[in-house]
Amino acid sequence: MIWRYRFDPPADGASQMQQDQAAYSDFQPVSDLPLLRFYTWSAPTLSIGRFQSLSEVLHERLQTLNIPVVRRPTGGQAILHAGDLTFSLVAPHSGPLQGNVTQSFAAFAAGVICGLQMLGLNASLGYNQPEAGRFKAPSCLEHTTAADICLGNQKLLGAAQVRSRKNLLIQAVIYRQLHRELLQTIFEASPSGTDLAAHLTPVPDHQTLAQCICKGFEKHWGIRFEPATERG
Repeated sequence: MIWRYRFDPPADGASQMQQDQAAYSDFQPVSDLPLLRFYTWSAPTLSIGRFQSLSEVLHERLQTLNIPVVRRPTGGQAILHAGDLTFSLVAPHSGPLQGNVTQSFAAFAAGVICGLQMLGLNASLGYNQPEAGRFKAPSCLEHTTAADICLGNQKLLGAAQVRSRKNLLIQAVIYRQLHRELLQTIFEASPSGTDLAAHLTPVPDHQTLAQCICKGFEKHWGIRFEPATERG
């Protein structure tokens, strides 16, 4: 089974979200191969979930800091894109990602975990927090669900999903190095979560990290990645 991958250059948040949305909306399961797209951001940006609302106070703080806000096609809470590698997967409701939302998240996470093992990291699926009090904090780092990947009891990777009758889009973020001071300034709280810099020396660059994730998917799912020949 052949899938495609692509590593795109840095761009602003609106452009990156438009590309993910287009890949998801235009995907034809009969004729198109699944696409795993890696990318970074040209400037610190806050992305918010599809149904998330930010307080007026937080909006004003972001304007003062000159940090743009962009809405993701997927759900979840706010993510500061700075020091991270973002990646998205568009695929049909078949093959490795068949099943319901929970099952497709588990399959996706298993491929990422296999890739992280190649870096010597013993990562695991997250855990579900009690429903009471969930998602009161606006930051994604303050919530851990079964869609996330942890090192010990600290969140390393967050993922969110949207699906239609024919296909799904999963967006995920893994931090090479958290910008803790900026996170604390934005959310006025010491950030939770961990990053690769806390566990690996030297920290793998974006390309190396993307290669490991691809290899993890190939090993766990029995697929083969080929470079995408064109952007779209």
